[in-house]
Amino acid sequence: MSIRLHASQKRVFTGCTPSPIRRYSCALQALCAGLALMTCAALPLKASAGTRLDFTQNVSVSSDHEHIRAVVSATGDDGQPIRGLTLKHFAVSVDGEPGRTTRVLPVAANDQPVAIVLAIDISKSMAGSNAFAAARSAAARLVDELGSADLVAIVTFGTSATRILDFTLDKAKARKALEQLNATDNQTLLYEGLLQSAQQATLATTGKAVVIAVTDGKDEGSNVTLEDVVGKAKSSGVAVYTLGFGQEEDSKTLARISELTGGQYRHAVKPQELPDLYQSILDVLKNAYALTVDVKRVHSGIHNVSVTLSYREKKVSAAQEFRIPLPPLPRWLWFTAGSVVVLLVLLTVAGWIFTRRTRAKKRMHVAPALPPIWVDVVEGSQRGRRVRLLGRRLRIGGAADCELRSDDARLAPYQAEIISEPGGAALQNGGDGNTPMLLNGNSLRPNQSVRLRSGDRIKTGSMVVVFMDQRRTQPTPTKSEERPYAVKGPGPQRSATTK
Repeated sequence: MSIRLHASQKRVFTGCTPSPIRRYSCALQALCAGLALMTCAALPLKASAGTRLDFTQNVSVSSDHEHIRAVVSATGDDGQPIRGLTLKHFAVSVDGEPGRTTRVLPVAANDQPVAIVLAIDISKSMAGSNAFAAARSAAARLVDELGSADLVAIVTFGTSATRILDFTLDKAKARKALEQLNATDNQTLLYEGLLQSAQQATLATTGKAVVIAVTDGKDEGSNVTLEDVVGKAKSSGVAVYTLGFGQEEDSKTLARISELTGGQYRHAVKPQELPDLYQSILDVLKNAYALTVDVKRVHSGIHNVSVTLSYREKKVSAAQEFRIPLPPLPRWLWFTAGSVVVLLVLLTVAGWIFTRRTRAKKRMHVAPALPPIWVDVVEGSQRGRRVRLLGRRLRIGGAADCELRSDDARLAPYQAEIISEPGGAALQNGGDGNTPMLLNGNSLRPNQSVRLRSGDRIKTGSMVVVFMDQRRTQPTPTKSEERPYAVKGPGPQRSATTK
């Protein structure tokens, strides 16, 4: 590298005296001047952004799944869009398999809608030297450059992050919102502003969603971190472009945010340079190339497409994931499936009704369980008749409402009554004593009550009945209960009792 010195510098060196100290001093001055010039010459190279390739739209797939369309923007080392690229400059692969690029066309501005979130620093430091007025004017100029299909939203950040304007196509409304902004806050919560802007960008309904943030400072105590901002932007596919100017801007952090999210960082020495920087970002977003690529048929699922740009002996790549949803079912299949479901429901209902009716019929044909207590008439006019005890009592007599009615005129209306008791039954003599009642041949006194056992014979008038009880358990008579019985022998019969 050759170093040129100005004439004034030559005069200084020429005037040096030949003493060793003077010669050493002159040599040291020349060395310092050379290092300064070398540093100045190297600065543009260090600040160079380098060649970039970015996706500006989501990858789309043709209906036959055999063609994809990828829209990319290419910028050179100077940060300006590269124009005049053709087929030979691009190579595309899908899931690692190379595809054949059949067409490369520049995308017209109107065919490349964008959704821009303008994130503006409103801290007091922006008010100095008309910096905020210049930033506000540059943002308004950017709004004027947007197309009719482009969306714009506004977020401010200072002591807090505030959504000033949701996405709108009304450019006049956006300009009016910008005019009402002022730099009055005492802090710069940069990370909160960028996170709020990234969240707003996810609400864009069309176009490539990006954030363009302008600030002259650094974060001063946000409740979120840089990682939160980058994570939200990357997960949502939102590129963050940052514009910094002034003495206190955190250029390293701004550049890192843009690099990690797929955006770009631009630095302005003076606020008056901001309009051109805004325009350069818009040029990158608007000047793009649409690549049509033939690929093997891709199926439903998540796929990865990679585009490589070869330009001036440099190669840069960009990759993007895209999803192919499951194909919709044809109408006839929906109709068939619906018909099958309706048929199954009808069959289920019919089967349920049939089962209920069948069970009901079976219950109707099953004979009811017969009561376990009854009397069999073994003598008298109703011999052979069986009368069951359906309720709690069975009455025997001449009354019309007796369960066992007799035509014998000697019987009282309610001559006897058999009463069901827990675990047994009892016989109650209801006669007046004119007609005797015998239990197993033994007389009962009027109103006398005696416990019955299965097989006992009851005689009243001309009627004789046998008491039957099929219950499993029958109580054992207590000492207080007496059962009369007849004692038969060679002499006259006598009455006795057993306990």
